Amino acid sequence: MAKEMFEKHPENACISGRELHRLCRSTVDYLVWFNQVFQGSYKEGKDYIQRFVSVPLANGTTKTVVDHLIRLNMAMEPILMASDEVSHAIRMDVLNMASQWMNDYQVTERAAEIISESVANGDETFRSLLLSLCPAMSAKGDSISYEDWIRQNDEPRTITEIARDYGLSAVRLNRILESLDIQYRVYGTWRLRPIHDTAGYVVKESHGYGDQEGAYHEGYRLKWTQEGQLFIFRLLKALGINPRAGGRNHGYT
Repeated sequence: MAKEMFEKHPENACISGRELHRLCRSTVDYLVWFNQVFQGSYKEGKDYIQRFVSVPLANGTTKTVVDHLIRLNMAMEPILMASDEVSHAIRMDVLNMASQWMNDYQVTERAAEIISESVANGDETFRSLLLSLCPAMSAKGDSISYEDWIRQNDEPRTITEIARDYGLSAVRLNRILESLDIQYRVYGTWRLRPIHDTAGYVVKESHGYGDQEGAYHEGYRLKWTQEGQLFIFRLLKALGINPRAGGRNHGYT
């Protein structure tokens, strides 16, 4: 749903304000909703533009109404705040789109494709242009992006290890995932929502522990797979939370 709307305006990653209003299932007038939700926090020309669109009426005629083209960062606000089941699906679509638009890896991957194609045809123009614009690229040596580092390391990791890469505590990262409805807590154990639990994002590692009375219990903890770590990376990237360069001496940038 959201993906189709963003594809209408790929150059700006925009969404129609009226379509967003409909998807959020608001019962108030569109312009009232727009002002209530965004409350002057965003600037016209930077985060959105006002436009006039024609909408069909029941009698076969059309009516001109005010609409807005809303940038991705602005559109995420009402969707992230929504709590019903339909909005949850929309939220995940938007977060996935955000990760794609804000994903450094995809930008560099496409740049590498263009350079490879041009070099194969005997044209060094793009390679020379890249190095002239980013001279530090030639001096990076073995440094890689955090996303590339994940792709090269397929060992499942605990939430504590992942959180450390971002300068966060495990508690904080768990709460972020909970607020996004990725996981929930039952009797002291984190569990993923079914849609994510079946996506291969985690493996369950059994472990034993003793309680205060000395009784032994069997339990499990979640370890995030390579796909799960990439999923967390994209979610946090969309929220503006980035890994710390060189975290834990992994060698990524």
